[in-house]
Amino acid sequence: MPYQPSFLGHYPQIGHSLGGAIAELDTLFMTLNLPEGTTIRGVTFGTPRVGNKAWATFFDSQVSNFTRINNKRDPVPVVPGRLLGFRHVATEIHIQSDGRAVICPGE
Repeated sequence: MPYQPSFLGHYPQIGHSLGGAIAELDTLFMTLNLPEGTTIRGVTFGTPRVGNKAWATFFDSQVSNFTRINNKRDPVPVVPGRLLGFRHVATEIHIQSDGRAVICPGE
């Protein structure tokens, strides 16, 4: 019998920094293009802002299983700046300087 991994039909998207931005793009792409019932899960670490408010709103309306994890001292998640119109997608776990993790909506 051929080997069949238990994650068949599950597609985790994981990335850090620029790789996190690519994982965010891939999570939406796969959600929109893979067959219904396919499980897509995105988790990123220290991800920069990828798009504008329209992007974030559309992403959040399509992707239900995505989490960004950011360290308080990491400068990458605050670029490009909000003054340029960039926004984060929803759901962030923010690691505080004392080591506590706080879940927040995102932006």
